[in-house]
Amino acid sequence: MRTLATVVLTAIVLAALWTRVVHAADAAAPEPDRLGIAALLLRDGHAERADAVLHETTAAQSGDAARWHLLVAVAAIKREQFEAAAAALDAARDAHREQARAAAESHGKTPASRADAGLVELLRAQVAARLERWAVCLDALDALRAAPGAGPEDHARAGLRARALAALGRSGQAYGVLLDAERRLGPDDALLRQRLALLGSLGLYQQMRKEGAGLLARSHEPADHLRMAEALRQGGALREASELIEAARLRFGASAEVVALLALTWVDRGHPRVAARLLEQRAGEEPERWLDAAELYRRAGDLGAALRANSAVLDQPAKVRQRV
Repeated sequence: MRTLATVVLTAIVLAALWTRVVHAADAAAPEPDRLGIAALLLRDGHAERADAVLHETTAAQSGDAARWHLLVAVAAIKREQFEAAAAALDAARDAHREQARAAAESHGKTPASRADAGLVELLRAQVAARLERWAVCLDALDALRAAPGAGPEDHARAGLRARALAALGRSGQAYGVLLDAERRLGPDDALLRQRLALLGSLGLYQQMRKEGAGLLARSHEPADHLRMAEALRQGGALREASELIEAARLRFGASAEVVALLALTWVDRGHPRVAARLLEQRAGEEPERWLDAAELYRRAGDLGAALRANSAVLDQPAKVRQRV
């Protein structure tokens, strides 16, 4: 009996000692670098896992609050959670400023954030644009200009600034930003397209055609021709719009988009029969066009052609409704 009691007592003592050893080992083990792990996960496309790792701690406990908020924002952006990203980026900016102030006051004894202030502001601008918060977008772009090492605006940042200005009704300033960027950095077709869109929105159609002539000559994209033609059409320059679309049709072929816009322009010009013939030509590839062609023939007063086009309509309920 005494031997058994001795064994039990020994086991208890050993268990207690082992628990102390384990706790001591746990206390001595370094905390995992959650920010570093999250950054690697984000780089490899694992936004959900990165966010989970980040939320194993808090900004205050992470050792670098600005970087923690920045990584949370990046994870949110990758998941297209832009409201959450905007809030995290605002927090990252505020934390970065506070950490920089503390570092300056302590003469370097308090470490500054490893987060890039310029990246924070660039992401703030981009996320604000996605949310159409144009005043915030401009504020972030202005802060980015002042960020250390940010350098002058490149084509992409100039384009974003112009978009924000135009959305805020400052089209003249937007146009100036685009011109200045191309003077500083060289021609850029994306900025030129923005300039042409601005001219169209201001009703300066002749200037738009003049400035866009070079782009249309070298562009291999029918969309460039169609965008300009649509601006002309909406501005009432119907003949010029028709000429531009016809040129696109000759160069790129009678695609669905080209024929649809050309037909719409002929309707605006008061020639529904011409539009109907265009749609009838497309109906072999797009049978749904028969219905539109029949309606346009009816408007033109050509009931025979309207009935002929209607007879080719495949959608029986729509066919009967139109015939009645």
